[in-house]
Amino acid sequence: MNTLDQLTETLLPALELAGIVEGEYLIIGSAAEFIGGYVDKFGDVDILVSKETFQRLIDDNFEWYYSETVDPKVKIIRIGFLDIISHEGDWLEKEKDSTHAYPILSPNNLIEWRLFAGRPKDQLRAWQLIHKFYAMLRQYLEPDPLPNKLLEIKTIEQNMFDYQTRLMEMR
Repeated sequence: MNTLDQLTETLLPALELAGIVEGEYLIIGSAAEFIGGYVDKFGDVDILVSKETFQRLIDDNFEWYYSETVDPKVKIIRIGFLDIISHEGDWLEKEKDSTHAYPILSPNNLIEWRLFAGRPKDQLRAWQLIHKFYAMLRQYLEPDPLPNKLLEIKTIEQNMFDYQTRLMEMR
């Protein structure tokens, strides 16, 4: 899938089929990065739901499985291209990017999710996001930036450096 229209045409019916309503889910992974404008395409859609919502789906006879490549506490229900994920963490409470119609994590939390997942492909995606954010910072700079922008840029750069350090320690 490569357009927001394609996402909408497939996501909304799958959410309706599962009985998941607005406020019960958070889009994560490459679809969230696509919605945020950080990548050009995505394949499947991963959404995070609460333990209660996930249990309701199990009670509705949706089949689930453990992901062997991610934290063993992660349970998944797959409906076509949609992976509905339950995790014991507080990801649904994390800061969200409110500039989009769909619920996605803030840029920093998108990187945090990738670091949490810890698979090699997630580590690579974290690196790609960090470099994308650096590129965005460079575009943000003006020939004579205001002092408050400089402070904001310094904070973002420090966050990106900290993420790079954490990635290096994962090797």
